[in-house]
Amino acid sequence: MPTTSDSLSSFLVRKGDLVLGLTVFMDETGTHAGHPITAVAGVLFDQSGINDFEAIWVKRTPDLKEPFRAADCYGGYGQFEGWPTSVRLLLMHDLAEIIAKTRLAGFVAFIEQKDWELWAKINPQHIQWVGSPYSACLSG
Repeated sequence: MPTTSDSLSSFLVRKGDLVLGLTVFMDETGTHAGHPITAVAGVLFDQSGINDFEAIWVKRTPDLKEPFRAADCYGGYGQFEGWPTSVRLLLMHDLAEIIAKTRLAGFVAFIEQKDWELWAKINPQHIQWVGSPYSACLSG
């Protein structure tokens, strides 16, 4: 049964408008006090790409019992405790390769805290609309 979203998409396509259904996975760093840089990065997939990614990743990671966390894999923590460094680094390499083969695009935005503070000092009237270094990167 079509959803309201499907019906709206069908209507827009029939009227000549472009409709995209995309999936994005994002992560951030530097959102805590004292960090010199705030950054947001992500990967954009269409449905075919996400289906391909999931199929390949499931085959590549049959031993994982929990969701993948890059910090744990890199550091040998959590479910990666006891894994040899070479095996963990190969898994991270393979993840990057799988993403590169299945994604539509990747993006990164960052801002140095000193630049944010200078901008905020010069433009205090805009802080309520922009929010924070994180939201500035996210809208980047």
